Amino acid sequence: MKSTSLKNLKNLNPKDLVRFFGTTLITGICLLPAKSSSACSVCFGNADQKTLLSLRYGIFVLLGIVLTVLIGIAAFFINMARREKLQLKHS
Repeated sequence: MKSTSLKNLKNLNPKDLVRFFGTTLITGICLLPAKSSSACSVCFGNADQKTLLSLRYGIFVLLGIVLTVLIGIAAFFINMARREKLQLKHS
């Protein structure tokens, strides 16, 4: 199924329309009970210094992992561009 926006709902066949609204309904039902479980002790204001320090370290570790992956992806594409230039020079 192609991506569906509200503009082109008129052009959908009934099967796609049922799938679209069914997915929307199921997502809404799954998100209803999230109010009671959406806050942690930090959000309630019951955080001590150790908890906040651990959260900061966790954020920096995850940021480091994400940056490492992004640098690896960029290095891959730079390497592919260099190889293509080399290939074009030799042919």
